[in-house]
Amino acid sequence: MGLNPIVRLSPDLVTRCQCLGAYRVERYALGFNPGSRALSSHGAESDPELQGRSVMAECAVCRYLKINPERLNWTGASDCGFDFEFCGLRFDIKMTKRHSHYLIWPVNKRGIFDIEPFDALILVKQDFPDFEIAGWLTKNEFAALHREADERHVLATGTWYVHESALHPPGLLFDWRMDLPASGDPLWRALAQYKASRPDMITQQKEMSYA
Repeated sequence: MGLNPIVRLSPDLVTRCQCLGAYRVERYALGFNPGSRALSSHGAESDPELQGRSVMAECAVCRYLKINPERLNWTGASDCGFDFEFCGLRFDIKMTKRHSHYLIWPVNKRGIFDIEPFDALILVKQDFPDFEIAGWLTKNEFAALHREADERHVLATGTWYVHESALHPPGLLFDWRMDLPASGDPLWRALAQYKASRPDMITQQKEMSYA
Protein backbone atom coordinates (compact mmCIF):
# COMPACT_ATOMS: atom_id res chain seq x y z
CA MET A 1 0.00 0.00 0.00
CA GLY A 2 1.09 3.55 -0.62
CA LEU A 3 1.08 6.74 1.38
CA ASN A 4 -2.69 6.94 1.75
CA PRO A 5 -4.30 6.59 5.19
CA ILE A 6 -4.39 3.03 6.52
CA VAL A 7 -7.12 2.01 8.95
CA ARG A 8 -7.10 -1.13 11.10
CA LEU A 9 -10.39 -1.89 12.84
CA SER A 10 -10.79 -3.14 16.38
CA PRO A 11 -11.34 -6.91 16.82
CA ASP A 12 -14.87 -6.30 18.09
CA LEU A 13 -15.80 -4.26 15.02
CA VAL A 14 -14.24 -6.86 12.72
CA THR A 15 -16.34 -9.57 14.34
CA ARG A 16 -19.47 -7.49 13.99
CA CYS A 17 -18.76 -6.94 10.28
CA GLN A 18 -18.15 -10.66 9.76
CA CYS A 19 -21.45 -11.48 11.42
CA LEU A 20 -23.29 -9.00 9.23
CA GLY A 21 -21.63 -10.45 6.13
CA ALA A 22 -22.84 -13.94 7.06
CA TYR A 23 -26.32 -12.60 7.79
CA ARG A 24 -26.50 -10.88 4.41
CA VAL A 25 -25.67 -14.16 2.66
CA GLU A 26 -28.32 -15.98 4.69
CA ARG A 27 -30.91 -13.39 3.68
CA TYR A 28 -29.96 -13.68 0.01
CA ALA A 29 -30.34 -17.47 0.23
CA LEU A 30 -33.80 -17.04 1.75
CA GLY A 31 -34.91 -14.78 -1.09
CA PHE A 32 -34.63 -11.41 0.62
CA ASN A 33 -33.24 -8.35 -1.20
CA PRO A 34 -34.11 -9.71 -4.68
CA GLY A 35 -33.27 -6.44 -6.39
CA SER A 36 -29.81 -6.33 -4.88
CA ARG A 37 -29.21 -9.99 -5.64
CA ALA A 38 -30.21 -9.52 -9.27
CA LEU A 39 -27.44 -6.93 -9.64
CA SER A 40 -24.82 -8.95 -7.76
CA SER A 41 -21.81 -10.34 -9.64
CA HIS A 42 -18.88 -12.71 -9.18
CA GLY A 43 -20.80 -14.70 -6.57
CA ALA A 44 -20.81 -11.85 -4.04
CA GLU A 45 -24.31 -12.76 -2.87
CA SER A 46 -23.05 -16.12 -1.57
CA ASP A 47 -19.65 -15.03 -0.20
CA PRO A 48 -19.85 -14.13 3.50
CA GLU A 49 -16.18 -13.15 3.66
CA LEU A 50 -16.54 -10.67 0.81
CA GLN A 51 -19.74 -9.29 2.30
CA GLY A 52 -18.01 -8.85 5.65
CA ARG A 53 -14.98 -7.17 4.14
CA SER A 54 -17.21 -4.70 2.30
CA VAL A 55 -18.74 -3.66 5.62
CA MET A 56 -15.23 -3.37 7.09
CA ALA A 57 -14.30 -1.03 4.23
CA GLU A 58 -17.29 1.16 5.08
CA CYS A 59 -16.29 1.15 8.75
CA ALA A 60 -12.71 2.05 7.83
CA VAL A 61 -13.90 5.18 6.02
CA CYS A 62 -16.08 6.08 8.99
CA ARG A 63 -13.12 5.74 11.34
CA TYR A 64 -10.96 7.87 9.04
CA LEU A 65 -13.59 10.59 8.84
CA LYS A 66 -14.14 10.42 12.62
CA ILE A 67 -17.82 9.59 12.28
CA ASN A 68 -19.78 6.90 14.08
CA PRO A 69 -20.05 3.55 12.17
CA GLU A 70 -23.57 3.30 13.56
CA ARG A 71 -24.54 5.54 10.64
CA LEU A 72 -24.08 2.51 8.39
CA ASN A 73 -26.79 0.02 7.49
CA TRP A 74 -26.48 -2.82 10.03
CA THR A 75 -29.87 -4.38 9.29
CA GLY A 76 -28.95 -6.84 6.56
CA ALA A 77 -31.41 -5.18 4.17
CA SER A 78 -30.26 -3.52 0.96
CA ASP A 79 -28.93 0.02 1.29
CA CYS A 80 -30.70 2.94 -0.33
CA GLY A 81 -28.02 3.64 -2.93
CA PHE A 82 -25.31 5.04 -0.67
CA ASP A 83 -23.54 3.99 2.52
CA PHE A 84 -23.56 7.08 4.74
CA GLU A 85 -23.84 10.86 4.80
CA PHE A 86 -20.99 13.23 5.65
CA CYS A 87 -21.14 17.02 5.45
CA GLY A 88 -24.70 16.57 4.23
CA LEU A 89 -23.47 14.58 1.21
CA ARG A 90 -24.05 10.92 0.35
CA PHE A 91 -21.06 8.62 -0.13
CA ASP A 92 -20.90 5.14 -1.64
CA ILE A 93 -17.88 2.98 -0.72
CA LYS A 94 -16.26 0.79 -3.36
CA MET A 95 -13.83 -1.85 -2.10
CA THR A 96 -11.14 -3.58 -4.11
CA LYS A 97 -8.12 -5.77 -3.45
CA ARG A 98 -4.74 -4.40 -2.42
CA HIS A 99 -3.11 -4.68 -5.83
CA SER A 100 -6.03 -3.31 -7.87
CA HIS A 101 -5.76 0.21 -9.22
CA TYR A 102 -9.30 1.07 -10.25
CA LEU A 103 -12.42 2.71 -8.90
CA ILE A 104 -15.15 0.84 -10.75
CA TRP A 105 -18.85 0.77 -11.47
CA PRO A 106 -19.91 -2.82 -12.30
CA VAL A 107 -21.23 -3.60 -15.76
CA ASN A 108 -24.46 -5.06 -14.40
CA LYS A 109 -25.23 -1.80 -12.55
CA ARG A 110 -24.57 0.58 -15.41
CA GLY A 111 -28.28 0.97 -16.06
CA ILE A 112 -28.93 2.42 -12.61
CA PHE A 113 -25.89 4.71 -12.30
CA ASP A 114 -27.82 7.88 -13.12
CA ILE A 115 -30.64 7.18 -10.68
CA GLU A 116 -28.57 5.99 -7.73
CA PRO A 117 -28.73 8.77 -5.09
CA PHE A 118 -25.06 8.97 -4.10
CA ASP A 119 -22.99 12.14 -4.49
CA ALA A 120 -19.50 10.62 -4.50
CA LEU A 121 -17.60 7.33 -4.63
CA ILE A 122 -14.75 6.45 -2.26
CA LEU A 123 -12.23 3.73 -3.13
CA VAL A 124 -10.95 1.49 -0.34
CA LYS A 125 -8.20 -1.08 -0.98
CA GLN A 126 -8.26 -4.00 1.44
CA ASP A 127 -5.38 -6.14 2.62
CA PHE A 128 -7.00 -7.52 5.73
CA PRO A 129 -6.68 -6.44 8.49
CA ASP A 130 -5.57 -3.17 6.86
CA PHE A 131 -7.80 -0.91 4.76
CA GLU A 132 -6.34 1.87 2.63
CA ILE A 133 -8.46 4.93 1.88
CA ALA A 134 -7.25 5.33 -1.69
CA GLY A 135 -9.19 8.36 -2.95
CA TRP A 136 -12.54 9.55 -4.21
CA LEU A 137 -14.48 11.25 -6.99
CA THR A 138 -17.81 12.99 -7.21
CA LYS A 139 -20.52 11.23 -9.18
CA ASN A 140 -20.29 13.83 -11.95
CA GLU A 141 -16.52 13.46 -12.14
CA PHE A 142 -16.75 9.67 -12.39
CA ALA A 143 -19.35 10.02 -15.14
CA ALA A 144 -17.04 12.34 -17.08
CA LEU A 145 -13.75 10.52 -16.52
CA HIS A 146 -14.62 6.83 -16.64
CA ARG A 147 -13.52 4.50 -19.38
CA GLU A 148 -15.09 1.19 -20.36
CA ALA A 149 -13.11 -2.03 -20.05
CA ASP A 150 -12.78 -4.02 -23.26
CA GLU A 151 -11.97 -7.71 -23.65
CA ARG A 152 -8.23 -7.01 -23.26
CA HIS A 153 -8.62 -5.33 -19.88
CA VAL A 154 -8.06 -7.03 -16.53
CA LEU A 155 -11.56 -5.92 -15.47
CA ALA A 156 -14.74 -7.58 -16.69
CA THR A 157 -15.70 -6.38 -20.15
CA GLY A 158 -18.07 -3.44 -19.97
CA THR A 159 -17.00 -2.32 -16.50
CA TRP A 160 -16.70 1.43 -16.05
CA TYR A 161 -13.48 2.43 -14.33
CA VAL A 162 -11.20 5.29 -13.36
CA HIS A 163 -7.55 4.69 -12.48
CA GLU A 164 -6.62 5.54 -8.90
CA SER A 165 -4.12 8.15 -10.10
CA ALA A 166 -7.06 10.35 -11.16
CA LEU A 167 -8.76 10.27 -7.75
CA HIS A 168 -8.80 13.10 -5.24
CA PRO A 169 -6.69 12.48 -2.12
CA PRO A 170 -8.69 11.44 0.95
CA GLY A 171 -7.54 14.51 2.86
CA LEU A 172 -9.72 16.79 0.73
CA LEU A 173 -12.71 15.28 2.51
CA PHE A 174 -11.42 15.36 6.05
CA ASP A 175 -8.57 17.81 6.48
CA TRP A 176 -10.01 21.31 6.98
CA ARG A 177 -6.52 22.74 6.30
CA MET A 178 -6.54 21.62 2.66
CA ASP A 179 -7.99 24.04 0.11
CA LEU A 180 -10.72 22.70 -2.15
CA PRO A 181 -10.38 23.25 -5.91
CA ALA A 182 -12.68 25.73 -7.63
CA SER A 183 -15.41 23.76 -9.37
CA GLY A 184 -18.97 24.09 -10.57
CA ASP A 185 -19.79 20.61 -9.26
CA PRO A 186 -22.57 20.92 -6.64
CA LEU A 187 -20.73 18.54 -4.30
CA TRP A 188 -17.64 20.72 -4.21
CA ARG A 189 -19.73 23.79 -3.50
CA ALA A 190 -21.61 22.00 -0.71
CA LEU A 191 -18.39 20.69 0.82
CA ALA A 192 -16.79 24.14 0.66
CA GLN A 193 -19.82 25.68 2.32
CA TYR A 194 -19.78 23.10 5.08
CA LYS A 195 -16.10 23.62 5.75
CA ALA A 196 -16.60 27.39 5.82
CA SER A 197 -19.31 26.91 8.43
CA ARG A 198 -17.00 24.92 10.71
CA PRO A 199 -13.77 26.92 11.24
CA ASP A 200 -13.50 25.26 14.65
CA MET A 201 -12.44 22.06 12.90
CA ILE A 202 -9.11 23.59 11.87
CA THR A 203 -8.16 23.97 15.51
CA GLN A 204 -9.45 20.52 16.42
CA GLN A 205 -7.43 18.85 13.67
CA LYS A 206 -4.04 20.44 14.30
CA GLU A 207 -2.86 17.53 16.41
CA MET A 208 -4.74 14.77 14.58
CA SER A 209 -3.07 11.93 12.71
CA TYR A 210 -4.83 10.92 9.52
CA ALA A 211 -3.16 7.52 9.16
